[in-house]
Amino acid sequence: MYNGKSISSFTPEELVKKAEANHIWLNAFDCINPTTEFKIGLANTILEMLDITDMSDHIGISPMIILTINKS
Repeated sequence: MYNGKSISSFTPEELVKKAEANHIWLNAFDCINPTTEFKIGLANTILEMLDITDMSDHIGISPMIILTINKS
């Protein structure tokens, strides 16, 4: 069982702050024809965020993040 706080225990305001802290900005040109290295880098970034999260799914079994992503 994961020791993070259940997502259902966070207030809406706390969830918004979590999402703001877990933001990834992507260069739109890199997304047109993404390289394998680009995709691996993005996956590694997400996995690293999951490694340091203090949030778990609603039953407390696995780590969870709320993530916002934009490309421009």
